[in-house]
Amino acid sequence: MRAGAAARHLALGAAVLAAIGASWPAFAFSLTALLPPEMLEARGWLLGVRIGLVGAVAAYLLARWTLVRDAGAMSLLGLLGTVLAFDMAAQDQIALLKIPDFAHLGRLSLFVGVLVPVSAIFFARRYMRLERLRPRLNAALRGVEAILGAAGAVAAIVVPELAAPVLLAIWLGVSGLGFVVLAALAVRGVRRAELVLVAWLPVVGGALFAQSTGGAASGSGLLVAALADGGLIFGLLYYTLLVRIDSGAALRMGSQGRVSDLASDRSETATLSWDMRGDRITYSKGARQLLGLEPSLAEQTTEEGTGSWFERLHPADRELVVAAIENARARRREVFSLDFRIADEGGRGWRWLRFEGRTFIGPDREAARCVATVEDVTLEKQAEERRIRDLVRDPVTGLSSRAVFLQRLQRLTERVEDTPAGEAAAAFTVLLLDIDRFHALNDSLGPEGGDAVLAGVAARMEDILGGGALCARYGDDRIVALMPDIRHEGEVQGLAEAISAAIARPYAIGRREISVTAGISALIVGRAPGDVADLMADLETVLLRGKLSGPGAIVVERRADAAPAADAGRPDQNLRRALERDELELHYQPIFRAADGTLAGFESLLRWRHPERGLMSPGSFITLAEETGLIGDIGRYVLFEAARQLAAWQGRKGIGSDEPLFVSVNVSSLQLLGRGLVTDVRDALRRHALEPGTLKLELTESQVLTDPHGAARLLEEIRNLGAGLALDDFGTGYASLATLKRLPFDTVKIDRSFVAGLAKGEDSARAIVRAVVDLAHDLNLAVVAEGAEDAESARMLRDYGCDYVQGYAVGRPVPAHEAERFLTADPRRALA
Repeated sequence: MRAGAAARHLALGAAVLAAIGASWPAFAFSLTALLPPEMLEARGWLLGVRIGLVGAVAAYLLARWTLVRDAGAMSLLGLLGTVLAFDMAAQDQIALLKIPDFAHLGRLSLFVGVLVPVSAIFFARRYMRLERLRPRLNAALRGVEAILGAAGAVAAIVVPELAAPVLLAIWLGVSGLGFVVLAALAVRGVRRAELVLVAWLPVVGGALFAQSTGGAASGSGLLVAALADGGLIFGLLYYTLLVRIDSGAALRMGSQGRVSDLASDRSETATLSWDMRGDRITYSKGARQLLGLEPSLAEQTTEEGTGSWFERLHPADRELVVAAIENARARRREVFSLDFRIADEGGRGWRWLRFEGRTFIGPDREAARCVATVEDVTLEKQAEERRIRDLVRDPVTGLSSRAVFLQRLQRLTERVEDTPAGEAAAAFTVLLLDIDRFHALNDSLGPEGGDAVLAGVAARMEDILGGGALCARYGDDRIVALMPDIRHEGEVQGLAEAISAAIARPYAIGRREISVTAGISALIVGRAPGDVADLMADLETVLLRGKLSGPGAIVVERRADAAPAADAGRPDQNLRRALERDELELHYQPIFRAADGTLAGFESLLRWRHPERGLMSPGSFITLAEETGLIGDIGRYVLFEAARQLAAWQGRKGIGSDEPLFVSVNVSSLQLLGRGLVTDVRDALRRHALEPGTLKLELTESQVLTDPHGAARLLEEIRNLGAGLALDDFGTGYASLATLKRLPFDTVKIDRSFVAGLAKGEDSARAIVRAVVDLAHDLNLAVVAEGAEDAESARMLRDYGCDYVQGYAVGRPVPAHEAERFLTADPRRALA
């Protein structure tokens, strides 16, 4: 295909050259026959015609360079100018200009003659833009230009007797080798190479003509001049034709690009369109705003465009952006995505932007246009950074995360098992602290107050154990510590008692003083510690055995003594019996409409009413349920019980709003991975005949992003059954605009950490809440704000456009029979 295009262009150029070659010499011979000999001898009229012709050509090429910055036009002007200068010097017509200093410069024709092939090389590499597409070849050709120019100057000035053969050799070598190189580049796909191949024909013809004539004989001066002028005319005509061919090849792409530019500029979508052929960048209104450009600036050259915002790039990202631009130019990547930082308008911080685009290939198989969307992903990047921090550090207590603790414990157990038989085992101790009745404390103080108590307990525990121990948050109300090289029961007992005494001191929470106790269990582990999961299960067993003795119990045992005497003490058996004995129950936290305060629905929250420990939150046993395979049975119980209760409420008369109530149900990651979830949802909806979309399943960002494509198919199937879908804790993970577009959610829930920031007056929290609300509404999603802990927060959330409000300020989680009072409550008091 490439060779065919080159052949067509070569044939077309040859036809143009043949037409000029046939007509122009005939015109020249006619002039020779018709004009008087004295006029022909003077040749002044011919100089005027030639200067006029060159002036017209120069005016056209200069106008094209001025309007579209066409480098090919300027390089062609240089080539045609050197051809004319050489011919005039060879014909001694420079003397006719009446310039004394140049009246007799016979050597000038020799030096200018060398500039003809040099200018031809310059035109070829500039028009093909080798400086971008083939930088090494371009550098080599620039070196050839310098060498040829120096050789011509030396030959003309130092050894003029050798100048003519040197000039002829240079012409023949450049024309022949240039033709071969251009043909090879055209076949290999270098941009415009086949077009330049045709333009190279006059260079080849000129070299052959110079060899045949050996210069300009006096009797054929007019013929030589006429042929030179014919070369000028050919160059102008062919370059005009070449421009039309090159631009026409991309006409459809260019017109589509202009339509795209116009459409994007009239929309709020942030896009930019880069015309690589014309070296122009067009910005939409949204892109100008994100890149910090002037509102009136719609288009720039490539150099101006990158320069206008390149200086504001983060220093660490500049090379990345430059590489992406060069890759797009060289067509190394047709589809790309690029994240980088750019200074905000005040220069005080950095914003993350994302370019997602595509390079469109023209009919010549070279990059012609690049279109990209620009998106501000600062919130997504901040959430990603928080999530990475949370993987290693708990945000509430500042302790290490559960994952870090388990990883460290795994390495320590492996080290102990690898201890040679003749050496003493490197024993260690694992200590688990569980705050007594923490759920009731959380209900009393609210989540923020409960977090403050938990952080205080963690700080005092770290103070006691010192830097040699690794402390980590292990659950909602649990802290675990790994203490290497501590192996004596007396030492462990003393540390546990010191921790118990320290955390028993009152905590100042607002204007209240709160006192807590905690159960503490410790296992001293020696040789052959075994599997980490088994070790932690044994530690849980010791803790539960201590709980039977009452609040604040301390139990320290060696691992060999830790095996339970009967299954009755094992946590998994207790949890299984809880299912059988109906010890699990649902509490319901009300969700109100922000606009008028009417009740919209409830979030169902699982609780375990333990015979000894009292009411326990899911954080105390969900992990155990997942590890023992009980999560499926528990999840099915929650789904069916929530559907049963919702059907009962929907059947009641006299509820404040005409819209049906909804109840949301939290879904575990393991439930999402199993096919049983679809069956359970279908059975629950059929059994209770609920209003469509009112039984809502809540999932977190991390759950759906584990397998986005699989989750999308599963959630679409669930939605088609008639269930609603809510994205929980939005803003704390990786979810972005693209995630929300792909997945069939109807509701997003703003994480309580952002809502808490509103009460503290944090500007960042206000900006995040506004951004999430605007984004959700643009996608026709409802917004629920969790964590409204006071009336002021609830009012602010309503003012920011949230659709629903949930939190301790408007209603605490209560059993179903107590939730009845919300059904008939005065809506004016809900958000008062």
